[in-house]
Amino acid sequence: MTALFPGTARVQATVGSLASGLITLTVLAPADTLIIAGDSVLTVLSGETVSAAMLVRLESFHPAGPLASRPVIYTITSPDLTGLPHTVELPGAALVDTVSTETDGQVSTETLSRVTGVTAPDSAIVEVSAFRTHGAVVPGSGQRFIIHFQ
Repeated sequence: MTALFPGTARVQATVGSLASGLITLTVLAPADTLIIAGDSVLTVLSGETVSAAMLVRLESFHPAGPLASRPVIYTITSPDLTGLPHTVELPGAALVDTVSTETDGQVSTETLSRVTGVTAPDSAIVEVSAFRTHGAVVPGSGQRFIIHFQ
């Protein structure tokens, strides 16, 4: 069985006079591209603690349009945060965060924060990625935000 278009499908197996129950499947539009929708270089001024939102959008080409309720992964790749104390973090004190896209296909809530009481680095890098439902990487994954701290 191969789905041709996004939507709902019902399937039933039959052989002779025997029939299975109906199974309803939801076919999702493919995630075809991850786009940085805003600035990829952000500045956190002295006295501020949180960056502007790191905006990305997830879209399909068939049918064309934004994809809602799909996961996008934000990962701090620099500075190296394997040791303690952390100098920057995503919401909820996370180093990696998965956020779902909104109805317009955009993630508009992800920010990077300085950790209070610790000297922030000069800059930080946050990488974004997304995966298709069968596990393949969505093109555009691996793009990065650069956040400068002043």
